[in-house]
Amino acid sequence: MKRTLTSILFSLFFIFIASEVHAQQQRERMIAMTRYYGNPLTPYDSTTYTYSGTRSMDSIWGIEQEFDSAYTWRYTDTNNYSPYHIQYSTYDSSNRVLSDTTWTLDTATGIYSYYEYWTYTYTTGGLPSTAFTYTWSNSSWATFQQLFKLYDTAGNQIEEYILQGADTAQVSYLSYNGHTYATGTGYGFNFSNVSINRNREVFDSLGRFESIESDYRHNANSPWIPLSLYTYSYDSVGDLSQAMIYTWDTATGWYVTGRELFIFDGNHNQLQCIIQTLDTPATFVNTNHYLAAFDSYNMRTLYEYDKWDTTGGGQWVTNGNTYHFYYELYDLPNGIATIASQADLRIYPVPAADMLSLDVKWQEAQSATATIYDAAGRKYTEWALPNTSSYHGYVPVSALPAGIFTLQIKGNCGSITRSFDVMR
Repeated sequence: MKRTLTSILFSLFFIFIASEVHAQQQRERMIAMTRYYGNPLTPYDSTTYTYSGTRSMDSIWGIEQEFDSAYTWRYTDTNNYSPYHIQYSTYDSSNRVLSDTTWTLDTATGIYSYYEYWTYTYTTGGLPSTAFTYTWSNSSWATFQQLFKLYDTAGNQIEEYILQGADTAQVSYLSYNGHTYATGTGYGFNFSNVSINRNREVFDSLGRFESIESDYRHNANSPWIPLSLYTYSYDSVGDLSQAMIYTWDTATGWYVTGRELFIFDGNHNQLQCIIQTLDTPATFVNTNHYLAAFDSYNMRTLYEYDKWDTTGGGQWVTNGNTYHFYYELYDLPNGIATIASQADLRIYPVPAADMLSLDVKWQEAQSATATIYDAAGRKYTEWALPNTSSYHGYVPVSALPAGIFTLQIKGNCGSITRSFDVMR
């Protein structure tokens, strides 16, 4: 599903600390995502996004991007993709999302029915205020979850709480130092608004994490007990380079149990996070690995999670999900999609199994040639497109092996390429 509000708070920890991405989202926006799952990796789902030509933005409600108009999520069963969820969004005059409505497909009848519904409100200053989640039950929307955000007079968020029914499922409190960075967070998970877990955060003068300490207690009357401690260091250009991980021992205090090593590119995009445990007093061994790749617009094109396999001399092997992301360029400020100011190309579904659909729109009518290349640059097939400003066609890909391919459309006034996956 697009999001669950309870999962957002947990996901933010890794994203905020370990994934500082400086993306130029005013010039490129996502049009498709594919996910592979398991070991070995197998196709799992595929999502395509559509726009009305006016919006592409990061959602202030979570870690995901809000998509203008709609998205379709396809789920695979025995390697056959079929539409599973469809979602539509509405916005106000300030481009703030007001609602998300999701339909799910009944595979037995082939009919879509309501699934989930989100509504959003904002403060008079434009800050996110409430987010309500509803589920479709007995032919009506039933309230599932309610999220509330509260702020101080400076606009800093000081409280957030989630209700499920009449109970408080989760509550968080934040305080701030002179740099308006959060210096403490407390969470309550026991449905009675009693904080039993907390994070205490320390920042340097530049607003970067110096340390995060996690504590817990059994109930409101018990003392806080240290649980874990992360300390952070940075390289000469300010990118996160290392996080040392400590665990608390009541007899000896904090002791090192592992570390995280970070690698960034020249544009401050995080390429790797290597997680290691301490095997001996002087030896760290690999355990897990987060890997990412970015395009020339600093947009993430690959994200995967690996584990360290000690067999065969030791190597990284997949351990869960691998994501591929696909984008299109668009002009500012109106958001109309263009490619090199010459053309717009959309291909779907992504990934493809039997047939690939393509839509080409040129700024002026012209003839063109379409060519498919494999990852090594070898030409698989080529065909001519008619002299027109708009073309819709289908390409059979059932004869192609599984892998990543490139479709190039080359016209008299320019060319455009798109990558796509073929799954078997």
